[in-house]
Amino acid sequence: MGKVYKKVERPKYWIPEEGEYLEGVVVRQNIPVDTIYGEGEVVEIETEEGIVRVMLSTQLKGLMENIPNNTEIRISFVGIENNPKTKRNFKAYIVEVAEAE
Repeated sequence: MGKVYKKVERPKYWIPEEGEYLEGVVVRQNIPVDTIYGEGEVVEIETEEGIVRVMLSTQLKGLMENIPNNTEIRISFVGIENNPKTKRNFKAYIVEVAEAE
């Protein structure tokens, strides 16, 4: 009997609505990707549904920079907020790390 092969599919991207969250384990970070706006980076999260990619905005990248791979996290999308210094809108997130039980 031969080997069994599984179809490889493109990664899914998380496109959150305000108040939604994503829970899972950090698999890989700072993966370069090309976007319609130029180069960007994503983080891959292993969820119950499989691997999900999350675009790293400047704010989200800063929140993720000290979180090692294999860490269980929850990323919550707060919504669109305004930076009073730059007067620009940005997508605001909260990142939480699971604590040992």
